[in-house]
Amino acid sequence: MSEFTEQVMFVNYVDTNYPDVVCISTLNGVPLSKGLARKMAQLNPKKGISDIIILEPKGEYHGLIIEFKRTGEKVFKQNGELYKNDHLHEQYNFLKKLGSKKYFTTFAIGFVEARKIFCEYMTK
Repeated sequence: MSEFTEQVMFVNYVDTNYPDVVCISTLNGVPLSKGLARKMAQLNPKKGISDIIILEPKGEYHGLIIEFKRTGEKVFKQNGELYKNDHLHEQYNFLKKLGSKKYFTTFAIGFVEARKIFCEYMTK
């Protein structure tokens, strides 16, 4: 299953089960024409912007930020180190930056993990 399909499942889950929660998909990873990709880059010049933004404060957090990966994708090595990939490091740095500003930030591998993270976040 593609990352896009799993993200669609996730945003539909949130919309159906938590209709008052604002859940934004940044459209990262969606195939775009070159012209539209340029326009999107102009609107979002920061590198590593995460895929899912939940605008719902809970506990000490202002919101939930998820960098979504398809089921089976690897982000961290077995020893806990981030894989050496410039794009992953940009995404990690974006999460770290928002984490320092009181957002709950994380990678999620697939729909099932994203839903679990979201549900746990909603109970904070």
